[in-house]
Amino acid sequence: MSLELVLVFALASPPSATALQSALDRQGIPVHVSPRSDLQRHTGFLPLEYEAKTTGFYVNHLTYEDLISDYPQARIPGQATNAVLSLGWGGDFLECAAVFQVATVLVSEFGAEAFDTESASYISLKDVKAGAVACYDMSTKQQVPR
Repeated sequence: MSLELVLVFALASPPSATALQSALDRQGIPVHVSPRSDLQRHTGFLPLEYEAKTTGFYVNHLTYEDLISDYPQARIPGQATNAVLSLGWGGDFLECAAVFQVATVLVSEFGAEAFDTESASYISLKDVKAGAVACYDMSTKQQVPR
């Protein structure tokens, strides 16, 4: 599994934390993003809760030009792209599950395209959802360091 999932938007910027949380709630996804979090400007580790467990992931804003210079396969012919977000995680599978759950909403409700850096290809909403399930299942088996 990749350690980074890139979301490419046709929007000028990613949704606000309030809009994201509303979409998560509508879809019954148990992720809580602080309303003080500003996904539109935040860079670095974004703390959140997944089923009341503290977790999070790394957010990095990219330009579309930077993305396609690293991954030429990420070019979307004929589409104007404005915002690009990289969501990354370390070895914690709950972080991975949170990335894929948030990506599910960004793809399904905000029109983002999900680019998997490991396979260097765009993945479908079905694959994003499958990634969320796989990561969550692994998180239930993962030993927490003490």
